[in-house]
Amino acid sequence: MKPSARNLLSLLSADIVRRLLGFASVPYLARILGADGFGAINIGYAVLSAGIMVSAMGLHTIGAREIARGASDEITGDILSLRLAVSAVIVLVISIVCLLFVSDTMTARIIALFSLSVFAYAILIEWYFQGKEEMGIMAAGRISSPALYVLLLLAFVRSADDILWVPVAAVLGDFFFSFVILWKYRARGQTLKLRILPSAWVSLLKQSVPIGLGYVFAQVTVSYPPVVLALFLSNTEVGIFSAASKIVFYLLMVDRVVAPLLLPALTRWQGISDDMLAKRSGDTLRWLILVTLPLAVGGTMLAQPIVGLVFGSEYTAAADVFRVFVWYFFLTVMNSVYTSSLLALGQNRVFGNVMFVSAAVHVIAVTFFTMSFGYLGTAFGVVLAEGITLIALHMRLRRFSTIVSPRSTLKIILASMVMAISVELSQSIHFLAAVALGAVVYSGTVLAMRAVSRREILDLVRKA
Repeated sequence: MKPSARNLLSLLSADIVRRLLGFASVPYLARILGADGFGAINIGYAVLSAGIMVSAMGLHTIGAREIARGASDEITGDILSLRLAVSAVIVLVISIVCLLFVSDTMTARIIALFSLSVFAYAILIEWYFQGKEEMGIMAAGRISSPALYVLLLLAFVRSADDILWVPVAAVLGDFFFSFVILWKYRARGQTLKLRILPSAWVSLLKQSVPIGLGYVFAQVTVSYPPVVLALFLSNTEVGIFSAASKIVFYLLMVDRVVAPLLLPALTRWQGISDDMLAKRSGDTLRWLILVTLPLAVGGTMLAQPIVGLVFGSEYTAAADVFRVFVWYFFLTVMNSVYTSSLLALGQNRVFGNVMFVSAAVHVIAVTFFTMSFGYLGTAFGVVLAEGITLIALHMRLRRFSTIVSPRSTLKIILASMVMAISVELSQSIHFLAAVALGAVVYSGTVLAMRAVSRREILDLVRKA
């Protein structure tokens, strides 16, 4: 098996397992904790996500890119030591903010406990193996963390009174993930040397800060909606919105698998020529549209049975949120190709600038629509802002590289419409049967319209 196919299969398999474990843990917590407790947990996760992004400050991306370019392994110790120092400051700030500004004691404790995972991510060096394009090692670590997390939840979370065990289980799972990756690193016969070198730290930060700020701004998409819902509404509304968003984040398995492969691959293609980068980016967009568009259309049409199957009748209202929010999944996957292309071209500041504008648009749109329409408005605001971000990325990338428009896009859209009609006409049959019918109709229509040929599929498999 070729390395690219092995890498794809490794990450795909790992993410399938992670998502299956997620389907076990999230509905379990939603039912055990209730909408209020589930909302508090998601607030904790939102703060943690922001803390991780700030502490990382783009260093993981710089590390992966430089390792892909052949940098020495000394950069690993330099990045790890710098991240530990920054993480200490981040955790201290979160703890102080919780103590002074979070009135609900239980929510404050949950946030403070979750924040300890910032240290776990500081010592997580999977980016090293991403740069080496050894995704099998990354996959092993990605499975270990949720597996331990789910086991601890099942063992210790039996009622809403056990809610503090949720962040404890998450932190232990994250540290286990980091230790597995470190063990794999040491197993290669390499020694990890932590060095406190201010000159090296400054050099790294000059490269990484624009990227890091871009990621921090991008994280607004995930972190801000639960926070604004908690500010203007209640933990219950946070729980309803989070139920819908969790399913969408499961669909983002596509992005979780593709994104780690894109940066080193696009860096290699850019090293050959800018034309090669443009051609490969266009091909990648085409295949991603082929896969993600029918998922978004199908999710819109089958939102009610999907939410009911996963979360139960208590979260029926989340179906309307899911119908809107599923389009965030489609737009985000498209954005990943553009952001990876910019970073492969070394346009760190441009990436940061676009993400700053994106964050501002997200804050304005989500705040306005949440205040006007509640949690449904929150979902619409996120999708609208993500669409604006895609347009901005497209406009900026075309300044530095030729953009090859994905072929057969109109045919893929028409095939998705045919699939939608078939699903609409089959409402009387079981939900899973409708899913299977839609998949068959879409695949057959794509082949019949020659949106993609059998030869192209075989060529893709052969090249992989």
